[in-house]
Amino acid sequence: MTNKGTKLEFRELNKQFGDVTALADINLTVEPGEILGVIGYSGAGKSTLIRMINGLEKPTSGQVLLDDTDIVGISERQLRGLRRNIGMIFQHFNLFHSRNAIRNVEYPLELAGMPKAKRRARAQELLEFVGLGDKAESFPEQLSGGQKQRVGIARALATEPTLLLADEATSALDPETTSGVLDLLRRINREMGVTIVLITHDMSVVRGIADRMAIMENGHIVETGTVHEVFANPKTEVGRRFATTALRDVPIGRERDSVNQSAESAAARLITITINDGVDLGALAQATSAHGVAASVAHGAVANVQAKSYGRLTLRLTPLTGDSASDSSDFDAAIAAISELTQVEELAS
Repeated sequence: MTNKGTKLEFRELNKQFGDVTALADINLTVEPGEILGVIGYSGAGKSTLIRMINGLEKPTSGQVLLDDTDIVGISERQLRGLRRNIGMIFQHFNLFHSRNAIRNVEYPLELAGMPKAKRRARAQELLEFVGLGDKAESFPEQLSGGQKQRVGIARALATEPTLLLADEATSALDPETTSGVLDLLRRINREMGVTIVLITHDMSVVRGIADRMAIMENGHIVETGTVHEVFANPKTEVGRRFATTALRDVPIGRERDSVNQSAESAAARLITITINDGVDLGALAQATSAHGVAASVAHGAVANVQAKSYGRLTLRLTPLTGDSASDSSDFDAAIAAISELTQVEELAS
């Protein structure tokens, strides 16, 4: 079951709903076999964008190209033919409750006119692929949320698509089930070569699966890059918010208050440093101790993003001797030395 992934391209895409601009000047290319995560808050334009891909919405202007075919100007008959190459995975599964699992998977093949025996064999093969070979006769109400989504994924694969669209496909699932579904999507991409466009508001989902990502805000794509690039060096405020929320590596709210209080009680200075594969933790320790300053971790997180380490640590700097009256110049010298090794932001003094 190996397919050649579809190339997807948006050129100068715009969409107006009356006076409301839903999409503005969208220019984006998704290469064959790539996994692109499109992330944004509610109202950013993500769902409108995905409806452009399968032709459920027409743009006000611009082009949507699937393997160099502009679908904006083609006939409904031609569009139906192209849709056979597009699989759709929904947030709320959209299963037929009157059909068991295998008949749900068969449904697109029925519409395509495939003979019953052939479509039944294909549906069973797909249920085996998604790990539900023993659930063929189960009805949706007998399945867990994760199992329902796996049936939905099997159904999306029935016509051997070259492009999968996943619209908030894990939003209704718990973290453990989400991880399993993302593993399955990675396997589909790896083994079948299918291009995947994943719409989500959850940065951790993008971190877990995507090759590249695009951040949307107010109908615009405001930032693109590899997942690691956006996590490590976000160019926009919305990008920084998503990265911080996903990693929880910077104290906010009550966590920030608690960290500040601990620093005040210890006559300490607080700094946040960036950690990545190029940062030598031993050199950081030497940089502080050489100036009579001790560093302890007050908050932070380091994660693996596209096989590279990235995160931030909030360090509490205190006098190495325990003398709270230590000269502030020692702190300044230590912070300057750390700044030579990585990015530093001072939070409190």
